[in-house]
Amino acid sequence: MTLGKFIQERVRLKGITDKAVAEALHISARSVPNIYSAKEIPTSRVALLSVLLNEDIYYNYYKNMETVAPVVSAQVQDLLQKIKTLENSIFDKERLIQSQAALIESLQANK
Repeated sequence: MTLGKFIQERVRLKGITDKAVAEALHISARSVPNIYSAKEIPTSRVALLSVLLNEDIYYNYYKNMETVAPVVSAQVQDLLQKIKTLENSIFDKERLIQSQAALIESLQANK
């Protein structure tokens, strides 16, 4: 299955009209079938369609392909770990900011 056909299947499954797809892509409704049959779809359009469908089209398309699925899965796990690390870093920095704000407030009160 091509990426275009996969997108068409997801659009139909979610009950989204070609008019809504056209509006999301800033194209005419008559041009939408060309997206579904295109050999290549620009990443910018796939990104807009991902927003419209509320899903990661590339991930969902490629996760079902045996040769790509392990690579994508490993990359997703790596990214999830990086997100967790960054969230922890943000939490630590927020605590530091709160401590510094309390210290500043205390010092100003003692003046």
